[in-house]
Amino acid sequence: MEHDLARYRRVIRAVPLAVAGSCVFAWAVGLQGFIQSLPTEPAIDSDIEAVIVLTGGQGRIATGFRLLEVNPGARLLVSGVGAGVRVADLVVPQGIESRVDLGRTAVNTVGNAVESRQWAKERGIARAVLVTSDVHLPRSLLLFRYLAPEIEVVPYPVAGPGDNPHDRSLAWYAAAAIEYSKSIVMRMILLFGGLDYIAGRS
Repeated sequence: MEHDLARYRRVIRAVPLAVAGSCVFAWAVGLQGFIQSLPTEPAIDSDIEAVIVLTGGQGRIATGFRLLEVNPGARLLVSGVGAGVRVADLVVPQGIESRVDLGRTAVNTVGNAVESRQWAKERGIARAVLVTSDVHLPRSLLLFRYLAPEIEVVPYPVAGPGDNPHDRSLAWYAAAAIEYSKSIVMRMILLFGGLDYIAGRS
């Protein structure tokens, strides 16, 4: 009897470990799929109407400026800049300053989507290139498609240190893991209808 009870207790203690191990395994498999599915090339197939740059990563703003230079009819929003930043404070190529707008209200990716939607609505923009890092794009696209469905978003991953699949650093993999985890959380929030509250749409 005591032997059976001890075995039962061991089984009970093992259940949480088995569940935790299964969750970690599923997360790791999902992370691998997330990394393999990351966009590596811009998906631009026609003239650009507008460019939206999400601040927070190396090379994003410079990439937005380059796109603006080769698309004379396009307009650019830099979403999520500091309150005191002016266009003159940025290294803006000559001749495009008048087509650069700064968004100051966004403090996260949800805010980026809300801010970009308002900017596009005010200017009658229906299609925009979204410039951010490759690991940030999946969550950004998810939020833009939910919070700014009026905008046809064209993803544009920014190349930077560690973006080469054969030369990715530990920091890059850490960033990918964080973004993958955030994407899971965001999908759960969407599933339970919490994003409207977060975005101030309740």
